[in-house]
Amino acid sequence: MQQHECQNRGRHLSGPRPSEFPIGSELSRAAARAMLDARTVESGEPRHLIVVHDLAQTLALDSKACIEILDESGFMPKSGCVVVDLGDIPDGLDAAGLEAFLRREGGRLVGPNVHRNRQ
Repeated sequence: MQQHECQNRGRHLSGPRPSEFPIGSELSRAAARAMLDARTVESGEPRHLIVVHDLAQTLALDSKACIEILDESGFMPKSGCVVVDLGDIPDGLDAAGLEAFLRREGGRLVGPNVHRNRQ
């Protein structure tokens, strides 16, 4: 991926801009999150997590590992209140399958309205 710079109130933020990708694409959304994260990290605002679990479900990885994978994959905002719905993960995934699912589908598990995916 190319190195880009965008102007933000006199400071330079490196990274791609959402406008460089198709509207609504995964790359466009990731670029938008990265820009927002860069701004909020500078403000020093803390991140508060609300993690939803399905108590009847046993996952191959613990919730801390799942959050770390989501964070590494760019789905977790760096500040503010974040809801993560681990109860929306399919049953029967081994550790490698769970990690792949989180990296691919993490965007629908993180956010203020994640429960909308449930039946």
